[in-house]
Amino acid sequence: MSIYDKLNDVEKEELEHYRVHLLTSKAESTVGVYSFYTAKLMIFIRKYYKPGNLQYVINKLLSEEIATGQVARAAIKKYLKYKKVTEPYEMPEGKRRTRIIKTCTETEIQQILGMTNGYANKLLIQLAYRCALRNKETVTLQVKNVILEPPRRISVIGKGNKERNVYINDRTAEMLHDYMEEYGLKQPEDYLFSRMMKLKHPTRHFRYIMTRASKKLFIDSKKKIISPHKLRHARATKMVEQGVPIQIIQQHLGHASIETTTLYTHLNEKTILKELQKAEPKENYEIEGKKDKVINEQKQEET
Repeated sequence: MSIYDKLNDVEKEELEHYRVHLLTSKAESTVGVYSFYTAKLMIFIRKYYKPGNLQYVINKLLSEEIATGQVARAAIKKYLKYKKVTEPYEMPEGKRRTRIIKTCTETEIQQILGMTNGYANKLLIQLAYRCALRNKETVTLQVKNVILEPPRRISVIGKGNKERNVYINDRTAEMLHDYMEEYGLKQPEDYLFSRMMKLKHPTRHFRYIMTRASKKLFIDSKKKIISPHKLRHARATKMVEQGVPIQIIQQHLGHASIETTTLYTHLNEKTILKELQKAEPKENYEIEGKKDKVINEQKQEET
């Protein structure tokens, strides 16, 4: 039995209204996670809540193994704010886990493109990587978001409906121009990926495109899947390796906190070894060991 089956009819209806509200500002995947913890909170409130003991309910919920992460705390806080709860409470601090960025190489991206069919699908992948866009930011692009006159850029609606400019190079601008010409996309409200936007879950379809190509590429490793978000990770990591200032990367990615951006400052072993080899001293210094020192002293005494 899933957590949603444990909800009564009133709770199910309320959760559905809340999901609709979340979808106006959150990605579909985030809404799914938030809905899970919200459903759990609803059940705990029904079972344990009495006026004045909200803190007890929150502590009890977060003490369970399944709700130890920061996402659970964010979901609970978001729902209580949505309900305009006035009863005071404090969100207990959780154990912060070190986040490991999963990425992919440029070679793998080129191979994925080679295994992907369709002009639109190939451009979708190119834009997600070249511009380091999120899944939803990519599939919902419209003609009005693409500015091809200098400074060339894409106007993106990101998390929390926040708008930002993602600047693009000449090659990316040329690709967009040719694509819009090919498909006759001229009206400001035209979607670049109109066929995908007609689907019920366009972001899921993007994941499906990447999953299908990944399975073809990594036929011996079913676990390795290059998701749309890994394209974003790959581009951000590349910018760090190329020495782009972290503040510019933060703005490019649309991160509210620079702490999130610094996760990309990790360097792989290959990069570290390459840089260390560049810094190797060119001179050959001879080191006099203890044994050599004794022998030299004996020679000096003999002379």
